[in-house]
Amino acid sequence: MEFFRKTLDPVFALAAIAILDIFLFLLLGAWTVGGGETMMTGLMAQAVLGDDLQRIPFWNIVFPPHADYWKIYISLGMFFGAFVGAVLSKEFYWRLPRRASEWLMITIGGLLMGIGIRMAYICNVSTFFGLIPEMNLGGYLAISGILAGAWVAASAKSGSGDTSRRAALVERRDRLMADLVRLEEQRRAGTVDDRRYAARHEELVGQLERVYGELDRQPGAAAEV
Repeated sequence: MEFFRKTLDPVFALAAIAILDIFLFLLLGAWTVGGGETMMTGLMAQAVLGDDLQRIPFWNIVFPPHADYWKIYISLGMFFGAFVGAVLSKEFYWRLPRRASEWLMITIGGLLMGIGIRMAYICNVSTFFGLIPEMNLGGYLAISGILAGAWVAASAKSGSGDTSRRAALVERRDRLMADLVRLEEQRRAGTVDDRRYAARHEELVGQLERVYGELDRQPGAAAEV
């Protein structure tokens, strides 16, 4: 599957996506990022709760679950296509958070995103490209909140001191080392070809060199083993 190991020209790829999206819009309508995922959530909730789900106005009036909602299959197709591409290019492997704090942040972040998208009844992409051009006040308020939240999070992270920066670099180093070990295992197992191995190996080693360089410039570098 040499085709899946090649990188397409971004201009060609984006043009193809744009043309296909035009046909999708003409044939079925606008595809929204959260539509398919929301309907899948409703179907799973319906399977668990049954008729009790109808007591919730959102699922009873706004978004009644039904399996023939076409956006479900667009979302599943994107996932399946990404999976097939990764497998055929021999780049698929599992990567899971290693710390309980990471699982906690992922869970809280996912819940907040889900609550936010339902409160706004529109995703951030549609907010930016849909409501902003329409001069919608809600769109401007939403984007202002997103920018403010991103700024606060970035400021809090950058202002946490040298200790947290060093800890982040050490964690990054450990992850790169784990990726390097995994790459060697894939090579021995024959799941990655020599060309892909060489390119990935060079990339990982380059990133490790940059991380070690930053670690050397951090206070207390002499104490690092």
